[in-house]
Amino acid sequence: MDDYIALVNTAVAYLGHEKFQKTLVKTPQALDITLAVLVDSYTRFDSHPSIGPSTPHEDDAKLLSQMRINLNSALSDISALPEFKEACPVISPFSSSLRRWLSSEQIQLQVCACIMLGNLARNNEACELFVYTARVHLPLVSILRDVNDSQLLHAALGFLKNLALPMKNKEVLGSSGIFEVLPRLWLLDILQPIQLSSISLSRQLVNGSMENVERVCARLSTDEDSPAHERSNISLLIGLFDRTDVEPIKMEISRLITAVCRVFTAYKGRPAEELNETRRKFLLRHPDIGRPLSFMVSQNKWPIVRSEGWFVFALMARYPDSAQCISDMMQDVTVFQPLVEMLTGKPLLEYKPATTTNTSSSNPQSESSGTLSLEPQTPDPEPVQPHAQAAEMARLDRENALVLVSELLKNRGKEMAVMRRTLFEDLLKGGGELVMSYRQAKEENGPGEWRVPDHGGAGLNLQEVATESMREIS
Repeated sequence: MDDYIALVNTAVAYLGHEKFQKTLVKTPQALDITLAVLVDSYTRFDSHPSIGPSTPHEDDAKLLSQMRINLNSALSDISALPEFKEACPVISPFSSSLRRWLSSEQIQLQVCACIMLGNLARNNEACELFVYTARVHLPLVSILRDVNDSQLLHAALGFLKNLALPMKNKEVLGSSGIFEVLPRLWLLDILQPIQLSSISLSRQLVNGSMENVERVCARLSTDEDSPAHERSNISLLIGLFDRTDVEPIKMEISRLITAVCRVFTAYKGRPAEELNETRRKFLLRHPDIGRPLSFMVSQNKWPIVRSEGWFVFALMARYPDSAQCISDMMQDVTVFQPLVEMLTGKPLLEYKPATTTNTSSSNPQSESSGTLSLEPQTPDPEPVQPHAQAAEMARLDRENALVLVSELLKNRGKEMAVMRRTLFEDLLKGGGELVMSYRQAKEENGPGEWRVPDHGGAGLNLQEVATESMREIS
């Protein structure tokens, strides 16, 4: 065994260099032989020897396990090469061998298969072939259901997140029973990376998919006498949001719920009356979604995600039922303060609303929003220089905030107290002036130049919007 391990480790050391990795990929049968070595390490030696304390067998088992991990790491690096994708298509004998490993009893073989196949799933065509032709998602869902090993769970979740990106795959993955097994992973408090990755996968699955939104919002029990009858997977996630202190997990839950709300307000595949009723029932059964939604726009760590939140808030404010939800959130100073800053350029404590003598006769809502013809803007600007992107993101946030206030006044203005309605009208007027100023400056001086209004309007204080995005929350 010692000689065997030494030889394999020597070969692995060579494979740490890209030159030898590319040579291996281009050499006929070399990849198959490398996989055979990993399999041989299980068939040649007992992978679970009967060991007692401090026996030679214990040391051998550790060395053998480490050798497999090293070989797996080398194969992972090889599968990330562009040459690997050319040499090993999704539908090929080599890929077929790896797919069989997904159902192996040996964890390192399963991990190797998840990583190498996952690196092939880098475009829509490959992902769709994996799901519709190879049906590779079925053994992956079984892994999520039955396995407790964190390394294997992380590899399987990563592969599934790639497969969940194409819109065509979302419904098929959702119908595979995946939403029945994911809650088990959400509750693994001792494995927070698995929690985060499983919630991220759930978000990928619901993005733009009404079928999967309905699955994640479905009642946990059909028994009307059961407490679970009024709860859903969304309820479980809100419970996790409330008890965890891990910011990325809280953020990913917020993003998932925002994705659900976006489908309920912007989905085009069903009649408006049906969509309105579905949204009404969702809001009625989940009255506590305001906490995670508020967190999304009140945090400063991930500006791009915050912009995503303002965009969906603007969509939600267009409908009376979801506008009520947004209006309630505005009672929270951590939400209202950034809204004021976006529309006035000043912190809340420095902002002084203009005195309004006759709110009923004037209509700033129609004046500003009608003149500007604003629509909610998706926070996904073209790649530009960091400073220019910061200004562009700030512009998008401001226009979405303007739509948000305009729609709140339209749908909730009559129910607002006079002082509150006056404040929102003043914000709408001031924000409209800033947007008009930006558009004029952009036409005359190019992007990034601002002209502050002469007439007592608030000065602009652009906040820098970082261009970095989350590594895990993607």
